[in-house]
Amino acid sequence: MEKNNKKPRIRFKGFTNAWEQRKLDDFGKATGGVSIESEFSDNGKFKVISIGSYSETSKYNDQGIRAKLSDRTKNRILNKNDLTMILNDKTASGNIIGRVLLIDTTGVYVYNQRTERIEIDEQNYDPLFLYESLNAPNIREKIIKSSQGNTQIYVNWNNIKELIYMIPNIDEQRKIGQYFYKLDHLITLHQRKCDSLIMIKKALLEKMFPKNGENYPEIRFRGFTDAWEQRKLGEIFEYERPDKYIVESEEYSENSNTPVLTANKAFILGYTDEDNVYKKEKESVIFDDFTLDSKFVNFLYMVKSSAIKILTLKNKNRDNLRFSFELLNCTKFDMLGHARHYISVVQPREVLTPNKQEQDKISQVFESLDHLITLHQQE
Repeated sequence: MEKNNKKPRIRFKGFTNAWEQRKLDDFGKATGGVSIESEFSDNGKFKVISIGSYSETSKYNDQGIRAKLSDRTKNRILNKNDLTMILNDKTASGNIIGRVLLIDTTGVYVYNQRTERIEIDEQNYDPLFLYESLNAPNIREKIIKSSQGNTQIYVNWNNIKELIYMIPNIDEQRKIGQYFYKLDHLITLHQRKCDSLIMIKKALLEKMFPKNGENYPEIRFRGFTDAWEQRKLGEIFEYERPDKYIVESEEYSENSNTPVLTANKAFILGYTDEDNVYKKEKESVIFDDFTLDSKFVNFLYMVKSSAIKILTLKNKNRDNLRFSFELLNCTKFDMLGHARHYISVVQPREVLTPNKQEQDKISQVFESLDHLITLHQQE
């Protein structure tokens, strides 16, 4: 919704009325939390909502803290459709303060100090709508602007309860709330599938590559029985350090077309109009000396740091680049602590590889998994 406009540009069919101003305090009965640390117990029946329970995704973060039933906690038991809002934030960016959680079950959670409980007036306000609305970045700005403090910022409920929000009627609230609830559900499903595939890939990497001191993997494709051969990474990869293609960050531009790979930040891309473009005509692996991370590239690119190295295969008839890429990622965990010493440490590093046919089979598995992971991430 645009500033000073009481109607959103996109609406469900049948809703035409202007949205109305409402105070945060109007949404329901608010009760501040009190310190319940004295009631914490490993065998406690209640999950505790504290400052660490709030995440940047506005989902509950279970810290494993539990509280017992007592005179101090019995009035802090939350009901389904309550909202809780965090009034403190230990992060300098303020990415937590003002976020709210929507309680999904009665009698499971209790809340600690610096959290405000809001028992929603459900005749006039939809909990799902308020949850989505109050967590929206442009809405949270109201609370962030009201914050105080430096190393730990905070807000007082008595101040922010007067903040004004634009709210539609209850029927439109329910429509919007359900819409975003379904979107969140789809996002969660894709994230779970993505996480599951990542775990499967991790497990296969452990099983399809030999363990330290062994020459045979635990899992193999039928027909492959030979021991893996011990070789040096320097025998597999051509190594190049493209110093003359370094681009300064001041030359980046949103209107430019040439990607610039930066080290130490998981290969973040910038863009430049520099004519001195470094081009690889075959697939390469980019290796970051800072993090020992690597990735595939197959496009025009330049680099930001001499810590980035370019690796290509010495013999495509002997080795598969996808397999070698996964091998490099497996090996990097043994190389941590040796960053910035690629020539002296990484190239002579001894690894085990099978023949080209088995490499091709293994690479197909991981290529398919990476494709599925990417699809779920895009969804």
